Amino acid sequence: MAWYAYGYFVWTPNGVIHSGHDFGPTLDTYKVGDSLGVRSGVEGIVIETLSLEGSLAYAEARILENANHPDYVGHWWPRVPDWRGNLQAVWRPTPSWLASLGYRYSGKTFGRLENDDFNGDTYGGISRVSALDGRIAYTMANGTEIAVGVDNITNDRAYQSHPYPSRTAFAEVRWSLGGAR
Repeated sequence: MAWYAYGYFVWTPNGVIHSGHDFGPTLDTYKVGDSLGVRSGVEGIVIETLSLEGSLAYAEARILENANHPDYVGHWWPRVPDWRGNLQAVWRPTPSWLASLGYRYSGKTFGRLENDDFNGDTYGGISRVSALDGRIAYTMANGTEIAVGVDNITNDRAYQSHPYPSRTAFAEVRWSLGGAR
């Protein structure tokens, strides 16, 4: 059976507090702009055993008002990317087998209220994130799931003050108390 889901959000913060320690403890209140986004999913449209899910969000997280630091007005709020999204395809050829491929993206952001971060692609910086992940899993009749996968298949470099993990292979075993799912 095919299904399609869609949702959206709009977020308007009514005052955001930022605590900084550049020259001693400070606590300021800021007014930040709106964020909006969509989330959707489809299943069984092309192939009955294939589902696609994704989300996309845009944040206009600019500082609109601050009495203590009017020079920050118009700057981007720290650590909130302008664009963020993901897309995942899940294929279930049988009830026991699952294969998935997912893509994650997070756009440019700043780490400081001053927006003076000039090199996000290095240790201490904040860069864009673009990663492709894959996983194959088998669930046994008793509910035990065995899986293998690779995160960041393309080995893209990204930083959030420290380096994100490079290509990472993993294996996992999971057991459900409720039996098979």
